[in-house]
Amino acid sequence: MNAEAMTQVILATHSPIIMALPGARLLRINRGGLEPVYLEDTDHFRLMRAFTSDWRGTVEAMLEG
Repeated sequence: MNAEAMTQVILATHSPIIMALPGARLLRINRGGLEPVYLEDTDHFRLMRAFTSDWRGTVEAMLEG
């Protein structure tokens, strides 16, 4: 692939769907700066997985407090 064919996009998102795009390089901001992170290790992915596996229970837990 030549340099003219390459595109770089920097995007801040909470969407696990966008994070799952092929070739995405995920970085998490922490106190020390940026660190690489796998999709499955993001809070947003875990929340989406919990919600889709038991959306009623997730909503009830959120409404309880």
